[in-house]
Amino acid sequence: MVLGLIISFTSFVISFYTCKLIIDAAEHDPDFSDTLQKYYGPVAYYIGLFAPGMLIVGAVSVYFVIMTQVSYPIFLAIASWCSGTDYVEDMTPSPKKFSPFYTAIVLFFVCFMITSMKDLKIFMKIGSFGSFIIMAIMAFIVVVGIYSLTNTSYTTEWFGTPHNDWTSDDRTIALFSINFAPIAGVLCAGYFIHTCALPIIRSAAEPEKNIRNVFLGYFLVFISYAVVGSMGYIGFIGIKFEHYFVNSPPQANEIDQNCLNMFEYQ
Repeated sequence: MVLGLIISFTSFVISFYTCKLIIDAAEHDPDFSDTLQKYYGPVAYYIGLFAPGMLIVGAVSVYFVIMTQVSYPIFLAIASWCSGTDYVEDMTPSPKKFSPFYTAIVLFFVCFMITSMKDLKIFMKIGSFGSFIIMAIMAFIVVVGIYSLTNTSYTTEWFGTPHNDWTSDDRTIALFSINFAPIAGVLCAGYFIHTCALPIIRSAAEPEKNIRNVFLGYFLVFISYAVVGSMGYIGFIGIKFEHYFVNSPPQANEIDQNCLNMFEYQ
């Protein structure tokens, strides 16, 4: 857990510093690609346009996968509640049964129809409430963490992977673990706003406070990562989720990337 906080904090510092460099170097240029062209020529200009685009494509692809993973247990839970049948969850994509395979197809056509519409105002209005939804999810994870602290006994160890007895009320938290790849990977994309920073600060009411405001934005992202990550780790290894760890041997000692998969449907 401590290693995760260190990685997230390091990403915060590096991302803020590089974003500040872009803001300082661009000065009055409308886009950083124009700054690259001014200093390094047309090749750098096109690289400055192409590279962020590729990163955004990757981020959108990852986001689509996440939406598929999140939607599947939701659809499965709805089907279970409506029919009274306890369906077996299987995250392996398969066309032979209802699985993320069909969820991805449904989401693809839904997203295609939405993006094909000429008037997207209604979706832009809905999207403006996204921050409230994110805050609700964060609050939910924090509440799960607090709840687990009330009914689960925790101890810590410095290094290694804890071997918990999931049938007991005792849990061990690893402060430094080698399983840091998810934090060092896609989650760090939350710090990437470099290509959007210039258009945002250009319309600032108090441009003299731009650097301070950018710093606060990055810092709040770090705080949200730290709070949600810590409380999520504590919460989702609590005794509330004993059934998940006991009944999922291949995933023992690992919290599911989609916490919805850890809840029972019945």
